[in-house]
Amino acid sequence: MSRDGALIDVLARTRRVFFDKTGTLSESDLRVTELWVDTDLPIKRDELLASVLAAESGQEHPVARALTKYLKSEGIEDSCELQNLQIVAGQGIAYNFDAGEVRHRFQVGEASLAGSDQAIEEVVKALHESKGRRVFVYLDDRVVACLVLGERLRVGVDQIWADFDRLEIRSHILTGDPFPELTLPPGVKIEQGLSSADKVERVRDSAGAGESPLFVGDGINDVAAMLQASASIAMHAGAGLARSVAMGQLSDDQIEVIPRAVSLSRAILRKLRGNLLYAFVYNLIGMALAATGLLHPVAAALIMLVSSFWVTARALSGHSRT
Repeated sequence: MSRDGALIDVLARTRRVFFDKTGTLSESDLRVTELWVDTDLPIKRDELLASVLAAESGQEHPVARALTKYLKSEGIEDSCELQNLQIVAGQGIAYNFDAGEVRHRFQVGEASLAGSDQAIEEVVKALHESKGRRVFVYLDDRVVACLVLGERLRVGVDQIWADFDRLEIRSHILTGDPFPELTLPPGVKIEQGLSSADKVERVRDSAGAGESPLFVGDGINDVAAMLQASASIAMHAGAGLARSVAMGQLSDDQIEVIPRAVSLSRAILRKLRGNLLYAFVYNLIGMALAATGLLHPVAAALIMLVSSFWVTARALSGHSRT
């Protein structure tokens, strides 16, 4: 679904397409496959998890929805009062939580939010799940919990890489996930652990190189990159802000239709150019004949009607074939 004709023009010209991963290439319905919590906590375990639930409830990102669903299924109640809740673009969320007379600072999200690499490695070693996206919980800059999320690629993702290659369009994945588990063809580039600003930089460089980049995403952290791209497409199940700024939306999140949309846009552009050239040459010859007196005015009027009919017929026939 396109907002205006500008998307068709960019789809016909683009030479690079950028994809977000979670919620875009993967299904928006993630599930928690493992929860690890440190046994040495300055607050109660249920208080820790309740604060995470309170922070994630109402967020539109697929990770937030998965965490909320899992914690509620575990009997955790959303009864906490948080202070200074903030979204850290491309990385997670942060908030303050009062446990008794002590105020703690929490951060939930990527490994890059806080903590040392060594501490992260020790937590990863303690996990039973070797695969999946890891969401870390930091209490006063110390990692105290980790949730592992399993995700599935959308139907049609494996095919689009060959389709884009056939169209001579470079595919590029930009993700905040530091451990993306994707099996990709050699020609598909992936960059991991990126912030929202990093995504913007990559898209800006592509635009500067004249590639007319297309960005496909679903989350709030994709909005800045969408605005920087020549054109953007949002997932129908994505965040409302992403849908509002995108030039188009994918109905039913059918990502496999994008290469077909590119082919159709190129065909439309070729047909428009052909019709314009035909009309120009046709009218140029008619004007020359009329100026020399070789064409009667009535005949000229009839020829103009035939010309308009022929251009319309060409456009309709091209549309029906594509």
